[in-house]
Parts: sequence; C-alpha cells; structure tokens
Amino acid sequence: MTRNALAMTIAALATVSAAFECDGRALPGAYLNDDYCDCADGSDEAATGACADTIYVCRNLPHKPKQIFSSRVNDGVCDCCDGSDEANSTDCPNGCIALATEAFGALSRGCLRRAELAIAAAKAASSDAERLSAARAQLATATPTIDALHDAKAAAEADEASKRDGRAARLAAGEVETSLGVERLDAGMTLRALVRVALWGGVEGVDRMYDLLVERPGLEEAAEEVDSADLLEVAMKARDEAAAEKGQSAGGGGGGASARITIGAPTWFFMLDRLVLLARRKALP
Repeated sequence: MTRNALAMTIAALATVSAAFECDGRALPGAYLNDDYCDCADGSDEAATGACADTIYVCRNLPHKPKQIFSSRVNDGVCDCCDGSDEANSTDCPNGCIALATEAFGALSRGCLRRAELAIAAAKAASSDAERLSAARAQLATATPTIDALHDAKAAAEADEASKRDGRAARLAAGEVETSLGVERLDAGMTLRALVRVALWGGVEGVDRMYDLLVERPGLEEAAEEVDSADLLEVAMKARDEAAAEKGQSAGGGGGGASARITIGAPTWFFMLDRLVLLARRKALP
C-alpha cells in the first residue's frame, strides 16, 4: 500500500463509525471509501471518487482544500497537490507544503505592505492635522485685517457713491454749463467748441461726436456717406489751419501748435454731450 493510500485509510477509519447510512439503509464501515460505489449519491466514496458524477475533495494539508470531479480520480493526472486523487500512483508527490509556504509568503508580504501603508497614512494624517491647525491659526490672525479691509472697501464705495451723487446733482443743476458759459455761444462758436472738445479725446473723441451727431433727426442720410474718420480729418485740418493762422498773427513764434489740454474722462464726455445738445438747440445746418 502506498503512503497516500495508507493515510486515506487511517483518516477514513478515524472519522467513520461502525455503520454508515445512505439510501435508507445502513452500510458497514468497511464499505466506506473502498473504491466501490454503494450509495446513489456517492457519499460513501468521498475519498476515492469511485462514484460517477460526484465531487472528490482533496484535503491538501497544510494548503487549502480543492474539489474536483470524481471522473478525474485515478486518471493518471495529478490534480491535488497532496496526490490523493492518484492514490494508486507514485508519480504525484505531495507539494502542498511548498504551495502553502508560497501562499504564506504572499500573505506575509501583503500584511507587511498593509502595515507600511497604515504607518504612512498615520503620518500623512498627522501632517495634515498640523497644517490644518497652522492654517486655522493663520486665519484667526488674518481675520482682523480682512475685516478692516472690508470696512475700508465699504467706506471707499460709500465715499465714491456720495461723490457720484453730488456730481450728478451739480450736473442736473446746470453748474458745469453755467461755468462754461455755453449758452452764450452762437452757432459758429458752438461748432468750434464742439470740434475742439472732440479733438481733446483724439480718435475716440471724434467717434463719440459722430455718434452723438447722427442721433439728431435729419442727419441719418448724411451719416451714410460721412463717417467718423472723415470728421476727424476735417477737424484736424481745421485745427492745424487755426494754429497756423494764430502763429502768423503772433509773428511766426512758438511753432503754431497750441498745448494739449488734459481733462478728466467724465468731464470730457459731459462737455461733449452738452455741446451736441446745444448745437441741436441752435438749429445747426
């Protein structure tokens, strides 16, 4: 008897009582695992696989058990690492110890890696906690400064709104028009003032003057043939001619060009709008 067969016999004798029941009848213990199928469900030959269409269980100690079909028992192929499926052969040595050692090594490496990850996670959590604490302390320190900046912003916005309301009130009261004396200008003077104010704004100023003028009823058709570039060319030519005449009347001194006057954008836009309105009221041709 081979070593595997002897081990199976000892195991069967140790776990089976004097009688075994199947199919409603009792079988002697000697009928168990005797390589002869006595029970319809094959339960009497769990260790031999003698019964067709049943499952054979390889114990594979100290490795893990394995189930195979009974048809693969004693077929000349080693399916179980303990060789129990080929008990009549000496060609299936027990390799379960090597497999168990390999599995244990893989499990050990996995456990070690898990421990390393746990340590790294603990360190990262501690570092994150320290950074969070530092950030909270920094926020607590910066909160008064932030509040002060918010207060300063609100105060600046309120001051700007107050100045804007005051400027709007003065404009509505005609303060700028009165100080400029635009009501005393005739049609020709109004046109010259309009052109000069537009030229103060350069190309943008002339474009603005053009947009305002074409809004006047009756100028829409003329605006189709004349654009702001034409106005800019005519206005700059008129300015140069006026500067040249002024230079000649002054004896040719000073180069003939007057200095550019710098004004704020809000005042410039207001002056241009008011001059256009005045030009409309004076029924400019």
